[in-house]
Amino acid sequence: MASSLVSRNIVVAGRRTSMRLEPEMWRALAEIGDAEGLSLNDLCSKIAETRGRSGLTSAVRVFALAYFRAKAVHAPASAPSAETPAATGSGLRPTGLQESLARSGTRRGAR
Repeated sequence: MASSLVSRNIVVAGRRTSMRLEPEMWRALAEIGDAEGLSLNDLCSKIAETRGRSGLTSAVRVFALAYFRAKAVHAPASAPSAETPAATGSGLRPTGLQESLARSGTRRGAR
């Protein structure tokens, strides 16, 4: 059975490494990077700075979840119709990289 994970090489804080993530997670990171004006390498470096003792892949997943959860909290209260961008998953606006890093619980010493 083939793995659904995709391996990619990235540079984190000047060091080359690789991560295995689901295709959906790679797309989420690309969307976050676009919204925040950061390359994938820069975004992962910022996440790595705040991850504490957790592994990078785990910290990236937690960060992406926190990022989009923060957007959902800031989204309008009405349910999206089939025609709205939010219904297709593309209408989320960034609430800020620093806020998402803090919400992800990946700061040093956080559990």
